[in-house]
Amino acid sequence: MKALGSSLLLIPGPKMIWHFSEMGMENSIFTCEDGSYGGEDCKLSTKPQPQWSDDWTLLNKRKEIYEYWSKIIELKINEPVFEGEYELKVFNQNKLLPTIDIWNDNLSGDTLKYVYVISNFDVTKKSLILDLPISGEWKDLVNNEFIDFSQNSSIELEPGTSLVLGNYLDCGSFDSDGDGIGDVCDDDVDGDGILNTDDNCPNTLAGSTVDLNGCAIFTLPLNNNKVSVTSASCIGNTDGSIGLSIEDASYAYSVTVTGKDDPIT
Repeated sequence: MKALGSSLLLIPGPKMIWHFSEMGMENSIFTCEDGSYGGEDCKLSTKPQPQWSDDWTLLNKRKEIYEYWSKIIELKINEPVFEGEYELKVFNQNKLLPTIDIWNDNLSGDTLKYVYVISNFDVTKKSLILDLPISGEWKDLVNNEFIDFSQNSSIELEPGTSLVLGNYLDCGSFDSDGDGIGDVCDDDVDGDGILNTDDNCPNTLAGSTVDLNGCAIFTLPLNNNKVSVTSASCIGNTDGSIGLSIEDASYAYSVTVTGKDDPIT
């Protein structure tokens, strides 16, 4: 239920909570009044109310869910970062490990500017190496503990739980590669796939093909050079003509046409 709460409630925008989900309600919307599962026929039926008869406020596991959901709801209400942008992904192509990246480029100073959420919906504990968008110190926003990911970004995530991390670093408003991370925090400023620490050419133009050092590799389109006959000629005559053209006109070209007798440059 912790994983469910984090994955649902922390996505920017309003959310609706199902009947006492914040205390771990097991009954679905298709539960009948007698507690059985009736499908569509019981969708509008009055649901059982065990939260009252069993006094869920006295059950530690249900109180734990309630306090966790309360914490993340309070976080979402009070932090302006949740009024910004977000992206939903999965960790390492595993749909049981969903992630949420949340950021707000309009914030500055010491406010919370970036939130990273990862949840474990599997039934086993996971040892993960996080690919955080910003290196360095992050805050566990639920436990209020700071974690330094500068050297090691590995974590262990218990089944059914989430890790909600926040970053307060002011990344600045300048974003060279347009990836939503200001250049101050971006470990790949030009977005060429080579980290700044290994990039010998940190200002590569967007879309360039680069080598392992981050420097652009000279390439031309496969159909760059075109030759066409513009005027036919008979064998032995020199009154024919051909047309030469190129796709990429950003360079100066030298073209040499060779024949049996009179090469042309």
